[in-house]
Amino acid sequence: MILRVVEAILGLALLGYSLSEIGTNPVWWAYVPVYIVPAVLAIIQMPRNVTWRTLSSISIVVGGFYSTFLMWTFSSVESTPTINLEEAKNIPPIALGAFLISFIRLTNEKVTQPVHYVRTSIILFVAIITLYAFIAYFPF
Repeated sequence: MILRVVEAILGLALLGYSLSEIGTNPVWWAYVPVYIVPAVLAIIQMPRNVTWRTLSSISIVVGGFYSTFLMWTFSSVESTPTINLEEAKNIPPIALGAFLISFIRLTNEKVTQPVHYVRTSIILFVAIITLYAFIAYFPF
């Protein structure tokens, strides 16, 4: 129960951040949808609902790919001294959203068939990558 409350609090924080980004960031449409969906899913957890599971799967895949792509792009461009990358600040919320929904799915999984091992391995892989992206690009 406490874990679910912590996940909901993190979802609320991510939702609040996404709403503030909509008001202040002119290119919010490129980043906010990727982490507003996991934020809402973390607040309203219904792991047995088909729609919730579908949206969470899409959020995990899209958030994982987007985090990986942005990490790869910014790490290859950041060595150029004349380019200032202000958009790298969008990696931590995207990675947090994908990690949060991956964590929720992993804690609610029941592995009973061989195909479940594949699904759980993919979710675990995305969780590890997005945790790394969050830690690597979190502003200290």
